Amino acid sequence: MELNSNTGALRGTVVRGALVRGAVALSLLGGSFALAACSGGGGTNTNPGGGGGGGEDHCPMDAPNWDTMSGPCCALQSNSDRQDAPEFRMAALKLSTPSTLATQLIDNLLKDVTATQLFNWAIRLDIVGSDVTMTTGNGIRNSYDVGATDDSIRFDDSGRYDIETLSGTISGDTVTMNPIVGTFVVPIVRSDGVTEQFQLPLRDLHVKSFVMSENRTCVGTQDATDGFDYTQGQLEAYFTVEDTDAKEITLGAISKTLCGFAAGISASRCANADKSTWSAKPDAKCGTSGSCVACNYAEDNTCDAWKVVGQFGLMGVEID
Repeated sequence: MELNSNTGALRGTVVRGALVRGAVALSLLGGSFALAACSGGGGTNTNPGGGGGGGEDHCPMDAPNWDTMSGPCCALQSNSDRQDAPEFRMAALKLSTPSTLATQLIDNLLKDVTATQLFNWAIRLDIVGSDVTMTTGNGIRNSYDVGATDDSIRFDDSGRYDIETLSGTISGDTVTMNPIVGTFVVPIVRSDGVTEQFQLPLRDLHVKSFVMSENRTCVGTQDATDGFDYTQGQLEAYFTVEDTDAKEITLGAISKTLCGFAAGISASRCANADKSTWSAKPDAKCGTSGSCVACNYAEDNTCDAWKVVGQFGLMGVEID
């Protein structure tokens, strides 16, 4: 969630029908969030529906355009009439390894920034036969006001972040992409949709597979009780020590870099703690160029990255 310093208004991520049990404050570079841990229950949250016929009870109530969401993944746009060129934004992301990032704290953070659309990873596919071309990068919402009727996004062409084009294949509705060599960055932004708060720097990103459903409008489904079903999308990448040790994230009383969370240290930055004290040692080596490879820290203390495995969901959206 984000606390608007101008109005003092607190916006929280909840799902209609879910009971908010508690919140953790997250402050970033002068901005702040509160992350809610939600569970199924007898909540009585209400929100006026309308708009594009959406606003369904299982959709994230704090989404800026909740009232236009529809379908099992709370899509903002159907891909039914463009199944050879579907367009998506990241609807959910969950990290399963390293174990130091597979925590409720990090999970709540990722749920919040995707639901409130401060994390807009945009994906466009071009499908010809069994061949797929993916264009992917940071997306910018074309309107940032709560309740906005313009739900479309556009690729960020400012040059701050790379827009990647990669190739892959499709079988039925299952897509498999070739990996990216190098660092692919998607930011988490402030409510203006542009100013970066922190970023996910993914080295050698490999979107291993995802399964589209609902006329190629969804990958996974949103559930009011259990959150998002992430099992239909699989990715792998690497977090390098250097890439992830720049900006601190404050979660409640804890303030540290993404590297600090990954290393499982009490210090705020990996640079402030001897590597021998890290509870989660790096298990890969990326260096400054080329592909990352597995690395055994017990035999090589120059290992400089963690392999990251994650699951994700996508929702249909209009990309201008």
